[in-house]
Amino acid sequence: MITGFIRMLAWLMGAILVAIIAFFLVGPERIWRTVAGDPDMGRLETSNIVRTGKPNDALLVPPFAADLPDTQTIGAYAVPPDELFSTLIGRIEATGAVRWVERDTEGLYARALTFSPVMKFPDTNHIWVVATEDGGSALFLYAAAQLGQSDLGMNRKRLESWVALLADQPTSTGQTDN
Repeated sequence: MITGFIRMLAWLMGAILVAIIAFFLVGPERIWRTVAGDPDMGRLETSNIVRTGKPNDALLVPPFAADLPDTQTIGAYAVPPDELFSTLIGRIEATGAVRWVERDTEGLYARALTFSPVMKFPDTNHIWVVATEDGGSALFLYAAAQLGQSDLGMNRKRLESWVALLADQPTSTGQTDN
């Protein structure tokens, strides 16, 4: 009886090992695309951000937009919007950690895919730069995971790291330009 149990356990462990090897040979990105579809969740506007309601998304906004639910506020910048946009996009590009889906330099909007290191879970990341009354600019950053319930705070950490890329940029009061 014990020998039969050990044999069954060995077969089960072997099957799990084969499944893991197959998963990585086929490629996690390909498997997630098959299971969940296109990892790009599409374009959003700051006026129609709909949160997932799960702890696997993050939204960072300027103080004048802090009424959006479950947000973290970030400061505004004393540089023109197009300059802030190109600086941020260039610095993110230099990290090599994104796959750009859209970069609209006229609309000051960009969307990129990022993937978790090992399992390659996909996230869609949005960047908006808006003008402020004082001639400066402000950022809206939103990232959401396509799969799962929790991302262990990785989307928030990524967006915060992108804000940190602008630490050398002068800040302003950031009143909105309506």
